[in-house]
Amino acid sequence: MRRLWFLYLAFAVALLSGCATTSQQSPRLSADQLKSLGEKALSANDTGASLRFLTEAERERPHDASIEYDLALAYNQRGFKDQALQHIKKALEIKPNYPEALNTIGYMYAVDGQFDLARDSFTKALNDPFYQTPQIPAYNLGRLYEQRGDYTNALSYYRQAVKLAPGYAQAWYEIGRVLERTGKNDEARNAYQKAVQESELPQAWLHLGIMSYRAGDFKSAAGAFGQVERIAPGSPLANEAQKYLQKINTPAWQHLRGDHRKRKKT
Repeated sequence: MRRLWFLYLAFAVALLSGCATTSQQSPRLSADQLKSLGEKALSANDTGASLRFLTEAERERPHDASIEYDLALAYNQRGFKDQALQHIKKALEIKPNYPEALNTIGYMYAVDGQFDLARDSFTKALNDPFYQTPQIPAYNLGRLYEQRGDYTNALSYYRQAVKLAPGYAQAWYEIGRVLERTGKNDEARNAYQKAVQESELPQAWLHLGIMSYRAGDFKSAAGAFGQVERIAPGSPLANEAQKYLQKINTPAWQHLRGDHRKRKKT
């Protein structure tokens, strides 16, 4: 009996040893596989997992600009700005003409209030003929100038952004904001109309409603404010829309709306 038990124990140990050997011999993930896993985790907002995969990818391939760029995005998303800047600078050391990295470091500089560095980085990204989304640095340049109160340059870059990508709703919205600030209400209204045609931006609907209200087009205004309440119920934007709707729903407006209905019936 003891011999049988000993043989069983020896068999179990051998089996476990065999499993451990097999496990140890399993192939390691390549840098590309680790990078892909890191990017997927980053897209899912799992920055902890993303950083683990990307750090391992960097160990496997330490001079890869795209891995350094991904690490910068992950650290930035996690809120570690210094580490993010360190990796984005390393990406640009490896690949100086890296438009995505130039745009990202431009954003970091802009957040930090470093206007000249941000402008130069965005401009380099915008001027790269191989950059697939040049409308983004164009938009960022517009934001940069708008924040300084330079509406002429801001509008120029926003218009360049929508020329490069006609469906860029956020850029159309910013065009509307600049035009509204400079008193060009009819043009602003058209820009907001373009924005809402491309995307359901509640802020664009709100400003379209305000421009329509100011133009005396109360029916269009009411429709726009209703869209704000539908898209962003309970938000500050919806509360603002509701204030305008209350103004519209006065006895005078009710009378106008009644006349409109009467004309349609005759």
